Amino acid sequence: MEMQQIWEKYVLENSLDSFIIDKTIIDSWQLSKKFKVNPKDGIGKRFLTTSDFQKRLRDHETMVSLAKKSLNRFQFLLKNIDFILVLTDADGYILWQSGNEHLKEHAREIRFSQGYQWTESMVGTNSIGIALRTKEANFIHGYEHFARASHNWSCVASPVFGENREVVGVVDLSMPAHYPKKEDFLFTVQLIAEFISEALQRKVFEEQKYMLQYFSSKKQAGILCNSSMTILHISPELVDEPEAYIGKKLSALPNDKWEIVKRDPIRKEDTCIGYFVYVKHRIFNHPFKFHYVSGRSKTFHQLLEEVQIVAPTSAPIHL
Repeated sequence: MEMQQIWEKYVLENSLDSFIIDKTIIDSWQLSKKFKVNPKDGIGKRFLTTSDFQKRLRDHETMVSLAKKSLNRFQFLLKNIDFILVLTDADGYILWQSGNEHLKEHAREIRFSQGYQWTESMVGTNSIGIALRTKEANFIHGYEHFARASHNWSCVASPVFGENREVVGVVDLSMPAHYPKKEDFLFTVQLIAEFISEALQRKVFEEQKYMLQYFSSKKQAGILCNSSMTILHISPELVDEPEAYIGKKLSALPNDKWEIVKRDPIRKEDTCIGYFVYVKHRIFNHPFKFHYVSGRSKTFHQLLEEVQIVAPTSAPIHL
């Protein structure tokens, strides 16, 4: 049975032969129905405002730059085919797109273009959405897409991983559906995604090394954070079990004990890569009451007033 017939039978009758079709496709089709994606549509609908798109570009500037470099490096593997190479962020928004101009025009017709979100919940079964969900490379061809808008496309996608092996984006190679489903295409996209992932991880390692050297040169106690305010190191005199805070956001620091005084940006090649955060003990001026005090002399009560002043501090007192 041809894939088109299998798709029509599932869409119209909800009937599916699990021995014919790959489980990855079955799972995604079922999810697409659960998300109420219209199989006769599938055009991109959710998109970023201009300001939100520009912000995401700034946030992922390095990843976009690496995607451009990867196209130059591996383009020889894609010779003699018409294609579009796409990079998305971890939410499935297309950040960058390059390739055949004629194909990009057709892609714009279904809103497969910069700023639009291509997840399974928005457009149904597609390579980008599956890569984000499964964290694995995949190849979706023609009628394997759930929605009609993508039936003329053949797409290969592979996730891009960050420093802690979290998915930070997806590389997608999209071609006309008349190209066969070849393992070579899957290999190429995995190669590009791995190139970007390794470069991102190497950059993070070099930046963290630079920041730790900066931190060790400081004489004051403080907290070392990366650019997203995630704690990388904390002076042991500030908290009990400082290792428990590593990897957490600065906001996880107990604000009933500590007050942030200042954040010094740490710069490398004119780019802010992190912060040295100064903190101090938070002092609460709770009123002290001396119960059962029987003394009435003026001198004695002056002494009590002085005790009230110094009581919130840890200064040594000689009476």
